Amino acid sequence: MEPALGGIARLRLWYVLKTLLVGYGYGWQAVANQDACDLCIVPWDCPPVSITGQRPMVMLPVLESTLIDPERFQPQRILRSGGVVVFTTGERVTDDEPLWVHGPGDLRTLRFDLLAMAFWLLTGSHETHSPRGNTIRVERDNILVREGLLMTPILEEYSEVLFGTFKDQAPPWPRWKNKARYAVTLTHDVDFPSFIRWIAAAKFLLVQRDPLKMWRDLFAKAPDYWLFNDVIAEEGDRGLRSAFYFASVPGKWANLAKGTLDTFYDIADQKFLSLFEQLRSQGFEIGLHANCQAHTSEQQFSRELQTLIQYRGGGSDCGNRHHCWLLDPANPNETLAMHARIGLVYDTSLMFHYFNGLRRGTVLPFHPFDASRNEAIQTLQLPPVCMDDYLFTYRILNNIHDPLTHLGDWLAIGQRFGGLLMVDYHSHFFHPVRFRRERASYLYFLNRLQEDDMVWVATPMEIAKHWLEREKGIAKESFDEY
Repeated sequence: MEPALGGIARLRLWYVLKTLLVGYGYGWQAVANQDACDLCIVPWDCPPVSITGQRPMVMLPVLESTLIDPERFQPQRILRSGGVVVFTTGERVTDDEPLWVHGPGDLRTLRFDLLAMAFWLLTGSHETHSPRGNTIRVERDNILVREGLLMTPILEEYSEVLFGTFKDQAPPWPRWKNKARYAVTLTHDVDFPSFIRWIAAAKFLLVQRDPLKMWRDLFAKAPDYWLFNDVIAEEGDRGLRSAFYFASVPGKWANLAKGTLDTFYDIADQKFLSLFEQLRSQGFEIGLHANCQAHTSEQQFSRELQTLIQYRGGGSDCGNRHHCWLLDPANPNETLAMHARIGLVYDTSLMFHYFNGLRRGTVLPFHPFDASRNEAIQTLQLPPVCMDDYLFTYRILNNIHDPLTHLGDWLAIGQRFGGLLMVDYHSHFFHPVRFRRERASYLYFLNRLQEDDMVWVATPMEIAKHWLEREKGIAKESFDEY
C-alpha cells in the first residue's frame, strides 16, 4: 500500500482488504518495496509504475474520496466487466469493457476501483436512510433492488477477481467445517407462539392492509401456534438443528397504532422455561428477537438481552435478530455498533424490509464498520438471504414465481460462491392448515439439505464461533504495517 494513502483512507482500506481476504481465506503482509508485493494499492491519480523486479504485480488504484465520504458516491448504473458488477456514475459503457489494463511485463492494472466499491457496499452507503423508515418506494429505488442484484454476491465476485489468481500458489484457508462447499443455518423468529385474535387482526389491517384476512382472524376459530415440537421433530429426524429467536419484553398495545407489530408473550411463563430447557437439551439455539424500539435505547436493548439470558440459561453468549429487521432507520450502522457495546456475539438483521436478498452485497459473515471510530465492529454480522414472508406474502413484489424454485436458486448460489445461507421461517408458519404452503416449502428445503453432502448445516452460534476462530487463525499468520 502506497505511503501516499494515509489517514482515514488507509484505515478504511485496511478494513475492506481484511474483510475480503478473510472471506477468501488469505492472510496478508504489508511491504514497503513494490517489487516484493503481489498487490500494489496506489492512489487513483498515481503516475505509471516502473517495475524493476521479476515478480508479477497487480495494481489496484483507489479513489480516496470514495473511502473518506462513501455516501457521495451515488452510481445510477451498473455494467458487467470481466463477469463482475461495476457501479458507475458516468455514461453507460458496454458490458465487454475490459476489467484489466495490461502494462509492461506481467503488470496488470485494475480499471475500476473495486475496493472503494466494496467499502461502499459493506457500509450501506448505497442505502437511503430516513427517520421514518423505509417504504416500498424507497427500497425499490435502491440500486441493488432496481438492478436485480439482491441474489448476486458482489463482494465474493470482487474477491475472486482480486485473489483468484493466487490459488495455484497458495491454497486459501478452508471456509467451512467438514470440507463443506457451503454452509446453511436455519432460524425461526418467534412472533406468535399463541394466537391473539386482536393482534392478528391488527397485523392484517395496519401492516399488510388486508381487511379480508382481518375479518377472518376476528371471527375464525383460534389456531394452535405452539408448534415447537413439530419443528424440533422435523429437523431432528433429519439430523438438523436450528435457532429460535425470542422476544424478552412483551410489546405495547400503543405501538400497534403506529404500525409497529410488537410481540405479546412473556418468557417468564413456565411453558417458556420448560421449552428453553427442551431446546437446550436437544442442541437447538435460543437467541434474542429484539423489540422494535430496541435501537432507540442502548439501556433498553441491553436489558432485553440480559432478560433473555436470565430466563433461557445456558451461558452468556447470544445472537440477535431485530423484529421486523428494524434497525435505526436514520442510522442503521449505529445500531450495529450498539450490538458490540451490549455484548452480542453475532447479529443477523441486515435485510431490506420488503425485498429479499443480500442487503450489503455479501453472502459471507463479516464485521460491519463503525465510521465514527474508523474500525470494524466486533459483533459478527450473519447476512440473511431468505425469509418465508418474501416467498409468499411479498412474492409478487420480489418477482418470485415459484417459492421452491427460489429456494433451489439460493442453494445453487451457496454452492457456487461457497457462501452462508441464513434462512428465516417463523415458528407459527409451521401450522399445517393456515400456512400449508409455507410449511411445505420449509420441509422441501430440509429435504434438499439432507440429500446434499456438500453442505455444513449448523446453528448460527456454531457458524459465528467457527468464523471468529478462523479469523484469528488467519490474522495470526498475517502482518499489518511494515
